[in-house]
Amino acid sequence: MEKYSSSCRLILCCNSSSKVTEAIRSRCLNMRISTPTQGET
Repeated sequence: MEKYSSSCRLILCCNSSSKVTEAIRSRCLNMRISTPTQGET
């Protein structure tokens, strides 16, 4: 990941971040996105 960090971006999605290995989590920016409300859909 570090080798291509200047030219490549990844979006990883998961339901449980605790199941993602620590090696991957330590290299990522964690953003929690809540489910949209009925009015937002």
